Amino acid sequence: MVNAVFIEGLIYAMMVLGVFMTFRILDFPDMTVDGSFATGACVAAMFIVNGSDLYLGLVVAIIAGITAGVFTALLHTLLKIPNLLAGIITMTMLYSINTRITNGSSFVPLPNNKYDTAVTNADSAISGFFGGFGVEISSSISILIFFLLLLIYIKILIDIFFRTDLGISLGALGSNEQMILSQGMNPNVLKVLGVGMSNGLVALSGAMYAQFTGSASVQSGQGIIVVGLAAVMIGEFLIRSNKIWLITLGVIIGSIIYKAIIYFGLKYGYDIGLGPNDLKLISGILIILIIVASKLQNKKGGSKKTADKKSSPFIDSIAFVVDGFINKTYKFWFLSLYLILFIYPMVLFFKYCQSSQNSVWMLIFALTVLFAVFIHIKVFLMSKFGAESKLNMAFKKVSFGINKRSKAVAGASTGEDYKGDNVLVLQNVSKSFFEGTPDEKHVLKNLSLTVNKGDFITIIGSNGAGKSTLFNVIAGTYKASSGNIIYKMKNITKMPEFLKAAFIGRIFQNPLLGTSGDMALEDNMILCRKKGFKLPIISLNKKVRKEFADHVSRLNMGLEKRLADNVGLFSGGQRQALTLLMTAMSHPELVLLDEHTAALDPDNSNRVMELTLQLREEYGLTMMMITHNMQHAIKYGNRLLMMDNGEIIMDISGKEKENLTVEAIMEKFKAIRKDELTDEKLLLTR
Repeated sequence: MVNAVFIEGLIYAMMVLGVFMTFRILDFPDMTVDGSFATGACVAAMFIVNGSDLYLGLVVAIIAGITAGVFTALLHTLLKIPNLLAGIITMTMLYSINTRITNGSSFVPLPNNKYDTAVTNADSAISGFFGGFGVEISSSISILIFFLLLLIYIKILIDIFFRTDLGISLGALGSNEQMILSQGMNPNVLKVLGVGMSNGLVALSGAMYAQFTGSASVQSGQGIIVVGLAAVMIGEFLIRSNKIWLITLGVIIGSIIYKAIIYFGLKYGYDIGLGPNDLKLISGILIILIIVASKLQNKKGGSKKTADKKSSPFIDSIAFVVDGFINKTYKFWFLSLYLILFIYPMVLFFKYCQSSQNSVWMLIFALTVLFAVFIHIKVFLMSKFGAESKLNMAFKKVSFGINKRSKAVAGASTGEDYKGDNVLVLQNVSKSFFEGTPDEKHVLKNLSLTVNKGDFITIIGSNGAGKSTLFNVIAGTYKASSGNIIYKMKNITKMPEFLKAAFIGRIFQNPLLGTSGDMALEDNMILCRKKGFKLPIISLNKKVRKEFADHVSRLNMGLEKRLADNVGLFSGGQRQALTLLMTAMSHPELVLLDEHTAALDPDNSNRVMELTLQLREEYGLTMMMITHNMQHAIKYGNRLLMMDNGEIIMDISGKEKENLTVEAIMEKFKAIRKDELTDEKLLLTR
């Protein structure tokens, strides 16, 4: 019975890892798992019952789970349905779909004496292997070994994936979606990818559970989300770390402990009147106890101590070995997954098409191969030469222009076809909120502006003048109601924010928005090393770490020795300085500074401002800076703009700006508006 607890714990651990990916990494509460667990079980069971290739059945079960997850993510990203509700909708729909998969039956038995399953085959193979050495092992032990080996394989793949650039991007998405946008990545694409992967794992867990228990049910996933959350919480309570291999290890241990608690709770619960129907009650009480224990630990400063505490030499040594193993072998592990999930099914598909002699199936196979070739070429060019390389751009042009990024950014991000001085031109740009309603508000009014290369423009104005809205329209956070935004002769008015981020950097007033606090400094920096969608390759190595240390050392904050520390441990001034540095490292054509020193104390404010000037000079950056400090507006930059009521009422440069005073600004405002400047925030900085 103890073996069964361990086996079920290992099977559920696959599902728990999927739940961990959505709830903890993506911060996406996904209820789909209650349905996708049963989907995996039903698909695998029907393949076995119908005498089809049972290993192909496992692959199809995974694909079915991925499809369910993708559907949930699309409901959320395209239809803007809240993520929790989107998962509930998909979960509800899957009940009917699972019933159709099982031909209307709610229960599919898989007696071991009638059907071969992956579990029975593994049992025979492992028992035979040990028997060859004269060692007799029981069936339960051989099955335990099988699931342990399978889970180790899955854990290695997950650990490797979340050390790749793409995996790090997914981690940043859950921690700080704004950072993902600022680094030129589409968060919606990442959500679809992450939720799909999660449910693929959940479906695999369901398929294995059905083969272990000898049956599949359309209701087998009911309440599975509670199991997953409880196991994740137990794992996090036991092991707290920012190292993914330790986190996933904790999650797996949590799954086994959860099953053990439930087993012993039911076994000895009969003495106090508890039975199988009280399983969900026990699970709920367990979750409540874990949450209370975690809060008590946090109240005593446990989480902070854990976060601040230096890793032990033993853990550091293991981490060094794990990192070396991952960097040297990750291509092998990805190749094995590629063979299992793509090559093997394609070979079986080809054999089926050959045997069926059906022209429709042959056409589908040919189109699938063509699409696969297209994807392979694209991934190769992006990984070998970069997303914006000439070869990749040429390939995009001959691939029917189906790449949205190609249309929006090609030529614009490099500026190779433009040699003028204008970086950005705004032509009669207006922005209104609540248009067509009694509450309609005009925030920007036919605003025109030319930003030249090398400009450092300071922008002042009262609250509500439209300064931040101007930046939001330029960056793509808001769409302009009318007018045009021209970047190097390219009209980018309707370009999404993440595409504009390829050449526009932005630093917010809140120093937390530019970095991911739940990730290590080196992981934050790997994202800004090159803007745009990331690939599942590992760029972080000794050479890159040294490069990062050299960059960070220029801040004179000692952070070059803390590359492995979570950024959440740093001060606001340190995080804002890092955001500035990472923005400059990506070589944007224009940097928008949205009161980037306002939330800092005077010392950090001055340090960040000095760094701003240093990086601008070193990287030749064009900058626009919103400030409420009139002295800063006069002291810094070569141009000063003043906004009021959605309009630019002053544009001062050259000698006039050099001789400018606060009093002169107030006099000009009075002459233009026939009124006194009364904004307290501005006047206090005279």
